Amino acid sequence: MSLTIAWRDKLEFGENPQSADFDRFSAFVVGWVEKTGDGRKVNDQIEMLGILSQVENIKSKRISSTDKATGVEKSLAWLARATGLLELLPEGRERMAALADVQFRSADAHTTADEFAAAISSLDLAHSLFSQVDMKRQATKAQQKKALILQLWIYEAYLLKAVPPGDVDTVLNNMLGD
Repeated sequence: MSLTIAWRDKLEFGENPQSADFDRFSAFVVGWVEKTGDGRKVNDQIEMLGILSQVENIKSKRISSTDKATGVEKSLAWLARATGLLELLPEGRERMAALADVQFRSADAHTTADEFAAAISSLDLAHSLFSQVDMKRQATKAQQKKALILQLWIYEAYLLKAVPPGDVDTVLNNMLGD
């Protein structure tokens, strides 16, 4: 697992990754998931599918020839596959924590697609689930990420001249449906 995370980080932060580097990574992880797809190591499979989702988002941002919409679609498809594995986990804390993680990761895909309302909705659900299973650090991270996405959303609206400088509170209330 740590090798996979290091490889993902190299793709995200390394100099000049190529599309083929992302493809090799995906093929490696998909091969691992398929080899362990016999009902064992379900948590690890869900984690790996989540990492694949992240890598699709990274590729969409870092490789200019990559179609962003296709990358987001692939990212959400990996998360849908992870969601399908949740029923193999015992009901309770473990399943709720895994669902919260999937929701947390889906916010990245929605943000990549500039679907800020969907990202915030995913983070709200992730925060609620993390809180229910007493994962305070993760719940806090979901709230922090939501705040960053709100800032991004407002900034984008401001750049598009949709928000006069003095109307940020009004815009926030409208965006959040309050």
